[in-house]
Amino acid sequence: MDRLVCAAKLRPRGRSRRRPDGDRLDLDACVDALAALRSHLPPDPRVYSAEVRPARLAALRGGFSTRMGAALRHARRWLRTQRAERKLLLLVTDGEPSDIDVHDRRYLLYDAKRAVDESRREGIHVHCLSVDPKADAYVERIFGARNYVVVDRLERLPEKLPLLYLRLAR
Repeated sequence: MDRLVCAAKLRPRGRSRRRPDGDRLDLDACVDALAALRSHLPPDPRVYSAEVRPARLAALRGGFSTRMGAALRHARRWLRTQRAERKLLLLVTDGEPSDIDVHDRRYLLYDAKRAVDESRREGIHVHCLSVDPKADAYVERIFGARNYVVVDRLERLPEKLPLLYLRLAR
C-alpha cells in the first residue's frame, strides 16, 4: 500500500522549452535565434518556455460539456472487443454530466446511470474518480455507493489512490 502512495506523489512542475508562446523567454532559443539572424538565416520563432504540469489530472479544467453516458457507452463498445477475465471501466471526470444543448440536468444524470447499469449487465465493472469537490451530490446516484472516489483537492490524490485501488481490486 505504501508503494502506491509513494508512486502517486505529485511531481513538481516543469518547463517546456522552445515554444512559439509562453510566459518566459527561453535563453538558449534566443541565443540560437540571434545567431541565425547574424548568419542571415531565418530564426526559429520558438523562443519562449512555459510552465507545464506533469500530473495530467492537475491540468483538468471544467469545460461544461460532460456527456458521461456517451463516454461510458463508447468505452463499453471498445471493452466488448477485449478478451479479459475481468473488465474494468474507470471514468475520470471533472464535473457532473452537463451539456450546453441539454437543459434538463436530470436527463444527463439518468443517462449516465443507465450507461453504468448497461455496462454492469455486460459484466463490466464501472468506477469513477472525480476531481470535482461537489461530486458527492451526484456520483453515488450514478455509480453506486462504493464505486467512486472523490478527490476534492489534487494534493489529496496520493491518500485517495489506495482507497480507489482497494475498491477496484475487490
